[in-house]
Amino acid sequence: MGKALPAEVHALELRIRIVTRPGVAPDFRQHGLGMLGSATNARTTSGTWRYTVAMKSIAKVAVMVAALGAAFLLGQATNFDRWWTPQNDALVAAPQNHKLLFENDEVRVLEVTVPPGTREPLHAHRYPSVLYYLSAAHMKEYSPGRAPVDHPRKQDGAVVFLPIGPPHQMENMETSKPLRAIRVELKNSR
Repeated sequence: MGKALPAEVHALELRIRIVTRPGVAPDFRQHGLGMLGSATNARTTSGTWRYTVAMKSIAKVAVMVAALGAAFLLGQATNFDRWWTPQNDALVAAPQNHKLLFENDEVRVLEVTVPPGTREPLHAHRYPSVLYYLSAAHMKEYSPGRAPVDHPRKQDGAVVFLPIGPPHQMENMETSKPLRAIRVELKNSR
């Protein structure tokens, strides 16, 4: 069993075999090791080269990589389903306005209808979507804690991209024209 290092030792020895011309020391920076901090090259008795790296530099790199990775993973988990729950899914919370036409691992296709003069129940969509208007209408969007948003009538046949958003209710402001649209939810674009 090896001896424990004294507390004042703050270096790490990496043994790397880099083939060079006889008597020529390898340039460790050329091999990507220079990014770790200050270093010294020294030939050992066995003919290999020793590269000593300050442990503080390695620790800084490791902490930075771990922090970035954790932030990315936490951001992924919280952004995707931040507003959506199984209970407020459009098919569950507003089934009279959303009909499932097709679903697989890639997409979920819904038919959306909002009769004139009605407001659909509060619901959310889990995935970013592409919306194709079969019959466009003047709509008003309501979301808890936000001012209502007016959506003037688009042209029939218009297509729009909709990112993931908070729970909402859409009210058809028309007196005789229903909203009818096909919503293609993109499951893998999250």
